[in-house]
Amino acid sequence: MELTLENPSLLKKSIEIISDIVLEGTFVFKPDYVELVALNSNNVVMVIFRLLSTNFEKYDVEEDFQISLSLEHFSEVLKRCDDKAKLLLNIDKNYNKLKIMSQGKNQKEFELSLIDFNDENLQKVPSLSFPAKIVLPSNVFTNAINDLNFLENGISFKIENSTLGLEGKTNESNYEDKGNTCDPCDGCGADACASCNACALS
Repeated sequence: MELTLENPSLLKKSIEIISDIVLEGTFVFKPDYVELVALNSNNVVMVIFRLLSTNFEKYDVEEDFQISLSLEHFSEVLKRCDDKAKLLLNIDKNYNKLKIMSQGKNQKEFELSLIDFNDENLQKVPSLSFPAKIVLPSNVFTNAINDLNFLENGISFKIENSTLGLEGKTNESNYEDKGNTCDPCDGCGADACASCNACALS
């Protein structure tokens, strides 16, 4: 089975971030998309990644199947592939290998050994109910987290009077960051909605 991706950055950047959180994972290939659902080693963070088949120039998947591999090794290989070259993924389950080819000005070819798959590798997305839904520009959220990055004891989120607040403390100081207040959104059905600096709720 062979997949061709004209824009390798779609996969490269995602796997680079995910591999910092999860060491190993199972990709599920479906006719319409490829999906990775994985938990980190201490079961604190769940990653849900989905790449639609429409992003591929060639996506030859007729029935569901899975492969498990080291995300750390996968990320290291993808870093060596050129951003402007086509990325080809060839899965040979008979030899338990994933072949990765970068086709541009330079031709590069790598092989990764797959991890034996069993049902325990396959993570399920739990059915959860959340009291609030918040939609905001990613750079606003990233800046707020970076402002709190020096805190050793973690941070807490709270919604009060339609305002999203982030709080944290160290042994020596307290820190609080509050976004601008905005009106709750009727569309999302949540008990409270807030956006930091810009309201973009749905």
